[in-house]
Amino acid sequence: MSQVVAPGSALPRNRTDDQVEAEIDAGTFQNPSTNVRPRFRYWIPDASVDLDTVVEDVKEIARIGASGFELLGFYLYGGPPAGFGTFAPVDWSVYGWGTAAWRM
Repeated sequence: MSQVVAPGSALPRNRTDDQVEAEIDAGTFQNPSTNVRPRFRYWIPDASVDLDTVVEDVKEIARIGASGFELLGFYLYGGPPAGFGTFAPVDWSVYGWGTAAWRM
Protein backbone atom coordinates (compact mmCIF):
# COMPACT_ATOMS: atom_id res chain seq x y z
CA MET A 1 0.00 0.00 0.00
CA SER A 2 1.48 3.37 -0.96
CA GLN A 3 1.51 6.34 1.36
CA VAL A 4 0.44 9.79 0.15
CA VAL A 5 2.89 12.55 1.07
CA ALA A 6 2.01 16.22 0.78
CA PRO A 7 4.22 18.22 -1.61
CA GLY A 8 7.19 19.75 0.20
CA SER A 9 6.90 17.49 3.24
CA ALA A 10 9.54 15.00 4.32
CA LEU A 11 9.30 11.47 2.97
CA PRO A 12 8.79 8.65 5.46
CA ARG A 13 12.01 6.85 6.42
CA ASN A 14 10.62 3.33 5.91
CA ARG A 15 10.52 3.48 2.08
CA THR A 16 11.94 0.38 0.39
CA ASP A 17 11.68 1.17 -3.33
CA ASP A 18 15.04 2.54 -4.51
CA GLN A 19 13.44 3.90 -7.71
CA VAL A 20 10.56 6.04 -6.40
CA GLU A 21 11.09 8.96 -4.03
CA ALA A 22 13.22 6.89 -1.66
CA GLU A 23 15.89 8.32 0.58
CA ILE A 24 18.97 6.57 -0.78
CA ASP A 25 22.70 7.03 -0.61
CA ALA A 26 23.58 8.37 -4.06
CA GLY A 27 27.31 8.42 -3.42
CA THR A 28 29.30 11.12 -5.21
CA PHE A 29 29.63 12.19 -8.82
CA GLN A 30 33.03 10.48 -9.03
CA ASN A 31 31.82 7.34 -7.25
CA PRO A 32 28.02 6.93 -7.47
CA SER A 33 26.38 4.21 -5.39
CA THR A 34 24.88 1.17 -7.10
CA ASN A 35 21.45 2.66 -6.36
CA VAL A 36 21.92 5.34 -9.02
CA ARG A 37 24.20 3.71 -11.58
CA PRO A 38 22.66 2.72 -14.93
CA ARG A 39 21.08 -0.69 -15.36
CA PHE A 40 20.61 -2.58 -18.61
CA ARG A 41 17.77 -4.58 -20.08
CA TYR A 42 19.49 -7.56 -21.71
CA TRP A 43 17.32 -9.21 -24.37
CA ILE A 44 18.28 -12.78 -25.21
CA PRO A 45 16.50 -14.98 -27.78
CA ASP A 46 16.68 -18.25 -25.81
CA ALA A 47 19.17 -20.58 -24.15
CA SER A 48 20.66 -21.68 -27.48
CA VAL A 49 22.83 -18.53 -27.60
CA ASP A 50 26.57 -18.80 -27.17
CA LEU A 51 27.21 -18.82 -23.40
CA ASP A 52 30.67 -17.25 -23.80
CA THR A 53 29.09 -14.24 -25.53
CA VAL A 54 26.60 -13.77 -22.70
CA VAL A 55 29.39 -14.05 -20.09
CA GLU A 56 31.47 -11.44 -21.94
CA ASP A 57 28.47 -9.10 -22.25
CA VAL A 58 27.79 -9.33 -18.50
CA LYS A 59 31.48 -8.68 -17.74
CA GLU A 60 31.34 -5.62 -20.00
CA ILE A 61 28.23 -4.35 -18.19
CA ALA A 62 30.18 -4.59 -14.91
CA ARG A 63 33.35 -3.12 -16.42
CA ILE A 64 31.64 0.09 -17.53
CA GLY A 65 30.19 0.57 -14.05
CA ALA A 66 26.55 -0.42 -14.38
CA SER A 67 24.81 -1.64 -11.26
CA GLY A 68 22.99 -4.54 -12.88
CA PHE A 69 20.91 -5.90 -15.69
CA GLU A 70 17.50 -7.42 -16.28
CA LEU A 71 17.50 -10.62 -18.34
CA LEU A 72 14.54 -10.92 -20.72
CA GLY A 73 13.65 -13.69 -23.13
CA PHE A 74 13.06 -12.29 -26.62
CA TYR A 75 11.23 -15.26 -28.21
CA LEU A 76 10.60 -13.94 -31.72
CA TYR A 77 8.85 -10.78 -30.57
CA GLY A 78 7.10 -9.45 -33.64
CA GLY A 79 7.49 -12.66 -35.65
CA PRO A 80 10.25 -14.97 -36.86
CA PRO A 81 13.53 -13.53 -38.09
CA ALA A 82 13.91 -12.99 -41.83
CA GLY A 83 14.53 -16.26 -43.65
CA PHE A 84 13.14 -18.52 -40.90
CA GLY A 85 9.58 -18.79 -42.21
CA THR A 86 6.70 -19.12 -39.75
CA PHE A 87 8.29 -21.40 -37.17
CA ALA A 88 10.71 -20.95 -34.29
CA PRO A 89 14.32 -21.60 -35.35
CA VAL A 90 15.05 -23.61 -32.16
CA ASP A 91 13.22 -26.20 -30.09
CA TRP A 92 11.86 -24.31 -27.08
CA SER A 93 11.13 -27.57 -25.26
CA VAL A 94 14.95 -27.78 -25.06
CA TYR A 95 15.96 -24.09 -25.05
CA GLY A 96 12.88 -22.36 -23.63
CA TRP A 97 12.78 -20.24 -20.47
CA GLY A 98 13.28 -22.33 -17.32
CA THR A 99 14.57 -25.43 -19.10
CA ALA A 100 17.81 -27.18 -18.09
CA ALA A 101 19.64 -25.19 -20.80
CA TRP A 102 18.82 -21.93 -18.92
CA ARG A 103 20.17 -23.29 -15.66
CA MET A 104 23.68 -24.02 -17.02
